[in-house]
Amino acid sequence: MDTPHVKYRHEFLGNIFPWVAIGVLLGLIAVYVPLEITLAVVAGILVLKYVAKHPELGILIIVILTSSIVFEESLPLIPIGVGSFHLSDVLLLFLLASLGYRHIADKGLTFAKSPLNLPLLLFFAVSMVSAVMSVTRYGSDFADVARLVRTISYYLLFFIITNLVTEQARIRFLIKGLFAIALVVGAAMVAQAIVGESVMLMPGRIENASSIGKEFGTLRILPPGQMLVFVAFMTAICLLVFVQDRPVLFSGPFLMLPVLGAGILLTYNRSYWVAAILGVMILLVITATDNKLRLMSLLAVVFIIGGSLTAMYGGSGGKLGTMVDAVSHRFSSLFAGKDLSKSNPVDDRRTENEYAIAHIKRHPLLGIGLGTDYRPKIYGKDDTLTYYVHNAYLWLLTDMGVIGFLCFTWFYGGFLVRVAGHWQRIKDGFMKSAVAGCMLSGIGILFLAFVNPVFMQWYSIVIIAIMAGLAESIFRLNEAGQTDTLAASERPYG
Repeated sequence: MDTPHVKYRHEFLGNIFPWVAIGVLLGLIAVYVPLEITLAVVAGILVLKYVAKHPELGILIIVILTSSIVFEESLPLIPIGVGSFHLSDVLLLFLLASLGYRHIADKGLTFAKSPLNLPLLLFFAVSMVSAVMSVTRYGSDFADVARLVRTISYYLLFFIITNLVTEQARIRFLIKGLFAIALVVGAAMVAQAIVGESVMLMPGRIENASSIGKEFGTLRILPPGQMLVFVAFMTAICLLVFVQDRPVLFSGPFLMLPVLGAGILLTYNRSYWVAAILGVMILLVITATDNKLRLMSLLAVVFIIGGSLTAMYGGSGGKLGTMVDAVSHRFSSLFAGKDLSKSNPVDDRRTENEYAIAHIKRHPLLGIGLGTDYRPKIYGKDDTLTYYVHNAYLWLLTDMGVIGFLCFTWFYGGFLVRVAGHWQRIKDGFMKSAVAGCMLSGIGILFLAFVNPVFMQWYSIVIIAIMAGLAESIFRLNEAGQTDTLAASERPYG
C-alpha cells in the first residue's frame, strides 16, 4: 500500500508535472521566440489538425499556394538545415504521412487499387535515380536538382486523392473548391488587365502581348493558375452540356464561362486556345444529340458575342479595342505559315530542341540526369534556364531517358484511356462532367506539351495529379453505385 508521500509523488508526476512542463515550455517560447513565429506555428498546427480530418481541404490549400495567383518566389520558406520547405511541401508531406499512418493503424484498410499506381511509382523512382545521377555524375547543383525533385513529388497527390478523398461529399467539395479557385484566378486576371501595370495585383509574369514582331499595348498575364483555369473552363462546358437542370443562358456553368474564358484569352497563349477548340470539337462529336443542341447553343452565343465585340471595338483603340486587336491578330497568326515558323519564339525553341535531341541520342536510356544543363548560355549572361526545355516530351527524354519517358507515358496514357472508357458509364451528371472535363483537358494537354513543359512544371503537375486522382475516385464510387443517390439539396446548381 502506497504511503501518502508516494501517492503525492505519483499525483505530481501524473497530473501536475505535465502542466508545469508545458507552462515552462510556453514561457521559454514567449521569451526567446518572436511572437509572429509562435502564432504562425500555432496556426499551422491547428490547420494540420483540421486537414487530418478533411484532406480535401489540404489539397485545396496546396492548389492555392502552387496553382493560383501565388508565385513560388512569394511563398515563405521553412529552413531545414540542408535546404528549405515551402508551406505546400509541409502539407504534401503531412498528407502522405497521414496516408501512411492510416494504413499502419488500421490493418483492415487496403491501399486503393488502380492500374495507374505502378507506372506512377516507377516514374517517381526513375526521377529519384535521375536526380542522384545528376548530382553525382554530372555535378549539377544540389539545390537546383532538389527543386525539381520537389516539383515532381507533387505527382504523389494522386495517391492522396485515391486513398483519402473517396466519399462523394469530399469529392464534390474538392471539385467545387477547384472551381472557386479558378474563378478567383480568372477574375484577378481580368482585373489586372483593366487596371494595367500601374497597380500589380499579382506578382510574376505580366508583359505586353505581341505577335510575330508586332507588340500591342495590352497585358499578357501568365499566373500559376493558368492550367487550373483551362481545366475548369473545359469542365464548365461539360457541366453545361450534361447537367440540364436549367436553360443554357441561366445555368451556373454558363455564368462561369465568361470569367474562365477571359482568363484563357488573357494568357495570349495560342496553345491553350487550340487545346480548348480541340476539346469542344471532340465533345461535339462524342456527345448525344440533345447534348449537342446545348453545346451548339453555347457556341452560337460565343460567336455572336465575339463577332459583335470585334465589329464594334476592332481598331477603335482604348483598352478593350486594343485587347480585341491583340486576340484577333494572335489567333490569325496560327495560320501565318512561314512567318510564324520564322518568329523569334519558334526559332528559339527549335534551337532548344536541337540541343536536347543531341543529348537524347548520346544518353538514350536514363538521360543526362534531372536538372542537368543540356545547352550553353546562348541567350547571354542572364540565361539561367539552361536545364529548361519548352517541349515537355523532349525534357522528359533528355533528363530521364526512354525509361523515364515510357513510365510517364504509361501513367498519363493510362489515365486518358481510363477516362475515355469510363466517362459515359457515370450516372450522376456532375460527376460525369468532372470526368469528361478531365478527359478533354487531358487530350488538350497532349498538344500543349509540345510547346509548354506542363509535365515538368510545378503548377501544372499539381492539376494533372488531381485530375487523375479525382477520376479514379469517381470511377470507384460509380462502380459501387454511389453516384446516383443525390438528394435535391446536394445537386450542383439548385
